[in-house]
Amino acid sequence: MVTFDYVFAVASLQTFRVSGCISLAAILSILLVACATPSNGTGPQTSYTTGPDYAYVSSGSGLVPFNLANHSTSHPIPMPVPATIDEAIAVSPSGRTAYVIDPNGIVPVDLVTGTAGTYIAKGSGWQSIALDASTQTLYLAAGGGRNSIVPVNVKTGVTGTPIPVPGTPVGVSVSPDGRTAYVITQGGASFIPVNLVTRTVGAPISVPMGVDDLAITRNGAMAYATGTTNVAIGSQTFSYVTPIDLKGGIVEKPIALRHAPYGIALSRNGRTAYVTGGTYPAGAEGPPVPPDVTSINLVTGRVRGNFSIRGGADDIVNATS
Repeated sequence: MVTFDYVFAVASLQTFRVSGCISLAAILSILLVACATPSNGTGPQTSYTTGPDYAYVSSGSGLVPFNLANHSTSHPIPMPVPATIDEAIAVSPSGRTAYVIDPNGIVPVDLVTGTAGTYIAKGSGWQSIALDASTQTLYLAAGGGRNSIVPVNVKTGVTGTPIPVPGTPVGVSVSPDGRTAYVITQGGASFIPVNLVTRTVGAPISVPMGVDDLAITRNGAMAYATGTTNVAIGSQTFSYVTPIDLKGGIVEKPIALRHAPYGIALSRNGRTAYVTGGTYPAGAEGPPVPPDVTSINLVTGRVRGNFSIRGGADDIVNATS
């Protein structure tokens, strides 16, 4: 961008030299415009593209917008406390706001402008956050021996009465209709449906291949769990993405991966999963490189592609995760 603007400025100056009609103030104005735009994409940015086809990847560079339609990335959005980004972000269905947990509490981030707002609530120790957009309520899970999920009103910051959940909740997701929370408990072998209207707990859904993170389709019918087991086939230990029919509580055939998945988000149509990985062996399908984001065709159960994220990839979030 600097090169383009500089050429434009030079061309403008040459034109004005011929005509002899440029002032010093005009020259300075042109040069300031040319110098204000960074060439390497790492400087501040005043607006970002958002929408239902965007997910956000937490990395060492900030929160990276990732276009699920064409797999392009945008300039990273700086976070209030970057080092704390780890499965502690919820994104609104509109894709315009993220709610981030940092050591000081819950802070909203405008994903259009990239700016952090005023803290909604103070407190620390939360490991997971999910949004019920229908009631503008955030649900928090903490781990650390706490056996409940905690509702927080987005507008007032008022903490509601905790909902007891057996075990130690370490992760929480909310169905699109806002009626059910799905709570991952410590140990990662199951998750528990919680009726948010009646505040009653349902029967746990066991996931043999493990459940570390969860994404729910926009119609609320299916969930996809990432998990890692210690079961080896030959000398190779696999990780998995497991489909779950939420209406029947039925766990379907898992999809094997050869890298340890961190987070998962789904495309708008629910046909593709995007899983963040790390410096682990390459996927069982696809290019032989350690992927930052792996796309999986959920219809065929095969890896479609791997995509690199500047600064690496930790979690990936959108309204499905």
